[in-house]
Amino acid sequence: MQSLFFILDVSPLNAYVSVGSTLNLTCTIEEDSSFDSLVFMFNGEEESIQNSGKNSIVLRKVIRGTKDEGVYDCLKNGQKVGSTTVEVECK
Repeated sequence: MQSLFFILDVSPLNAYVSVGSTLNLTCTIEEDSSFDSLVFMFNGEEESIQNSGKNSIVLRKVIRGTKDEGVYDCLKNGQKVGSTTVEVECK
């Protein structure tokens, strides 16, 4: 039987950050039976997760420039369950 899950929250939904500041993204899901890990993906690459729990992950990333701007997807079992858009403001 395939496990069912749905996104409860990816926050913030739209993040506005300045160069040099720390981006904090959280992906939280509710699931019925799967214990597989959650990941954040950006530009096709998995982001390092600083903190995680059974049903949530937290991404903390220092913003280096506009190259960090774009859509960050939250995936579970290779399927997108949520996303958020990050916009970078240059000082």
